[in-house]
Amino acid sequence: MESTQNVTRILAQRIQNEFDNVSAVLHSVQGILIRIPDGQVDDRLGTLAQSFANVDQINIFNAEGILTHSSRGPNTIQGQVSVADRPHFQYLQNNPDVTFNLSPVLNARTSNGRRSMVLLYAMRDENKKLLGVTTAVIHMDKIEALIESAQPGQDGVALLRRSDNFKLIARFPRYKEADFNQALPPENPIRQRIEAGEQFGYLQYTASTNGTRRMGSFHCLTNYPLYLQVAVSQDRAFYSWRRYTAVV
Repeated sequence: MESTQNVTRILAQRIQNEFDNVSAVLHSVQGILIRIPDGQVDDRLGTLAQSFANVDQINIFNAEGILTHSSRGPNTIQGQVSVADRPHFQYLQNNPDVTFNLSPVLNARTSNGRRSMVLLYAMRDENKKLLGVTTAVIHMDKIEALIESAQPGQDGVALLRRSDNFKLIARFPRYKEADFNQALPPENPIRQRIEAGEQFGYLQYTASTNGTRRMGSFHCLTNYPLYLQVAVSQDRAFYSWRRYTAVV
């Protein structure tokens, strides 16, 4: 369906641009640590975080996962927060060739428990030894506002899932909270298509949540393990055509 393909492509590009902007900021943080006196780093991080509406905060952790700098300021949470037990941090610790990672939806320890996603970039020396990690916290309400802007209509759905483990990140309408961070089963057709290498495509399916027959499109983001899916109710999509046919 061309209409859902266009909406999905445009919205996926908007989300892609948001992540690209945040990634560019995280890349620049290592230069800040080199050029700016230690006592001024937090203020500079605060300025950066305020420059991007979708970024709640920017943090710097050392190689052991201890918070050393934050855009929230020097007297808030530094030295009191550790992400050493977080799998997305451990992945960067244990894989010297990897520089980027994306957390699952979680209650971030640096954001008073609000549901968030965290983008992480590893700072490494010339031997790929981990020196620290820069992170950007993005609250899910901001991602969900973008998803909602797809306006899939009654009985339609717009959602964001990971394309590496197929866990649900965001969805409009929300439906069941228990579905978030849950993966699609291996036999799911869209999962099989993405695992086969498809980056975008069209689909028809019956929703497991309410049995609605839907038609829509999916589009994988470039450089990030995410894909966007927008689908409308088949009955609503064909309403105008059926009405015209009845008149004829």
